[in-house]
Amino acid sequence: MAQPPAPDAVSKPTQRAEYERLCRDAVKEFRWRFGEDQNPTIGVFAPGRVNLIGEHTIYNDGRVVSMALNLVTVILGRPSPSGSRNCRLITAASTGETGYHEFPVPQFPKDEPWEVETEGPFWATYLKGVVALMNRSGSIPPFDAIIATSVPLGGGLSSSAALEAATYHFIEQLCPRLKLSPKDVANFARKLRSATSTITLAAQTDCHTKEVSSIPFPDDDVVVLVTNSNYRRSQADTELEERRKTCAAAARKLGKKRLGELTVEELEAGKGVLEPVEYSRARHVVTEIQRTSDAVRALTDGDYLKFGQLMTASHKSLRDDYEVTCVELEKLVSLARQEKDGVLGACMTGGGFGGIDAIARITIGNESYQCKAKDMRSEDELGRGAFGAVYRMRHRKKGTVMAVKKIRATIDNDERRRLMMDVNVACKSLDCPYTVTFYGSLFHDGDVWIFMELMDRCLDQLYKLVYEKLKLTIPEAVVGKMAESTIKALHFLKSTLNVLHRDVKPSNILINRSGQVKLCDFGIAAETINSFTKTNIGSKPYLAPERINPTDNPSFDQRSDVWSFGITFFELAVGQFPYPFPKDVDIFKQLELVVKGRPPRVPDSAPVSPELRSFIHRCLTKEVSNRPKFHQLLDDPFIKRTETEDTDIGPWFRDILEREASL
Repeated sequence: MAQPPAPDAVSKPTQRAEYERLCRDAVKEFRWRFGEDQNPTIGVFAPGRVNLIGEHTIYNDGRVVSMALNLVTVILGRPSPSGSRNCRLITAASTGETGYHEFPVPQFPKDEPWEVETEGPFWATYLKGVVALMNRSGSIPPFDAIIATSVPLGGGLSSSAALEAATYHFIEQLCPRLKLSPKDVANFARKLRSATSTITLAAQTDCHTKEVSSIPFPDDDVVVLVTNSNYRRSQADTELEERRKTCAAAARKLGKKRLGELTVEELEAGKGVLEPVEYSRARHVVTEIQRTSDAVRALTDGDYLKFGQLMTASHKSLRDDYEVTCVELEKLVSLARQEKDGVLGACMTGGGFGGIDAIARITIGNESYQCKAKDMRSEDELGRGAFGAVYRMRHRKKGTVMAVKKIRATIDNDERRRLMMDVNVACKSLDCPYTVTFYGSLFHDGDVWIFMELMDRCLDQLYKLVYEKLKLTIPEAVVGKMAESTIKALHFLKSTLNVLHRDVKPSNILINRSGQVKLCDFGIAAETINSFTKTNIGSKPYLAPERINPTDNPSFDQRSDVWSFGITFFELAVGQFPYPFPKDVDIFKQLELVVKGRPPRVPDSAPVSPELRSFIHRCLTKEVSNRPKFHQLLDDPFIKRTETEDTDIGPWFRDILEREASL
């Protein structure tokens, strides 16, 4: 058998050793299939490749920084015996597609469209495509060959590119006098240079100019660890095509052929013409291209800390803007980041993707229908938090508009419990008119989508609009109806589901144009045992004193939510947070004031009735045992008075929105 090709300037002994290891079994299988006295006379290999930074930039004419691996794809073979008209191909067990396939040498007209026959193993299809491109002159003879590999298929390590590069080398040795067109030579040369960069060099490929340049990566103290999540990308082709189309649409609207022609500044200046999803996709591509340039400078300067930070930023952009993550990828990245002293950065590679295309049954009123993620069209981003974002989305066929909360479903136990609690409480609260209506949920590409009733504002946005921008106040009758709805929602959770909300604040209370006020976000709610819960979480400025400093009282009951409720409605009634915290005071001093200071009191100058003042002060009673519970608040004179008043806050709220629009 011929020896492996002589290594060029970038070959590594580790790659050569991997080639020889794969050859041993491949030669045995070749002889078993074609005869014990038959030996392959040609042996070639090409390494797998990992993109360090630059995912989803290639088809946008951007740049990518990649690096070859010790994992390789091998092709061993020879010209077919005299008289044979077909190529005979073995795919070894290492490819994951053990098989035998015969096909005529692909030959297509030079200047006409053509399509490769896709029958047979995945690996055979790619090989036939390269052979077809190289065989436009019809001079390639039939051959016998075997493919073996240590590059995992679908693992994001350029298994197909390695196979294409190895096939080119194989045909080059099979037909040393083969003549290719200048265009084909340029295309193959670019692919080969990109594929054969070694672990001592990173390669920058500019997909617009087709130039490939080497980048020094010499520091022996820096290790690149590539981990396979072992998750097969079940919907990758469909999802990738959707993203290609979205990127192309964004480029057209901005007057460019490809997003790679845009700068970050140009994108920001023109984002007003883009749909929200187009802007998000474009933002990833344009900022990722910028990150590749920054990464080249960092590697050239030996600034590996900066390079690691760019990797982390790349992952965040892929996860949040391009939405191509999955649970397994998020877990791996999370584990890497926990090693703070040794890990410079971590990101997904291979384009991401993952998950299943689940189907949800959406129920709105008396109508139920099936819904897939692709049935929904994003119209606007309503908000973003630590665990995901909320979007205004429309069902393409039904036209129904709803709020869709996308939560990254990592497999961190605490986050999983938070997610399950949010869905569980929402499902069980369908009969409560004071909680946001839950329509359904599904799992898609690493995210959990929670479909909910669309509301118009949260009370945090509303009171700041009224007091700060419009220089108005919220009428006491309106505050009363808001308080009545909220306390009834909290009482329902406790009396019916035995659950405490634990994160009562203005941003978790919503209002719509009809004047309905509803409680939302049950992610950190907790079931109580004997009316108490022990876990101390929530939004710190709204925490009750006993939850900030639980030394003397390690368990909490519904009265902790009553305190948060009191802080919330102090804000709504007065127009400011009850503690006068300067902006430069750190959170610990703020919390110390809550624990050790006097409870807040409504200013004498505030235009509130004695009943509302007393109601808020009762909620903000420092001593837990003296603080009322939910049912006691429902019997408070202020709430009783509110219940008897025929106040429709819908017209008032719509007037506020009209005033806002005229600003």
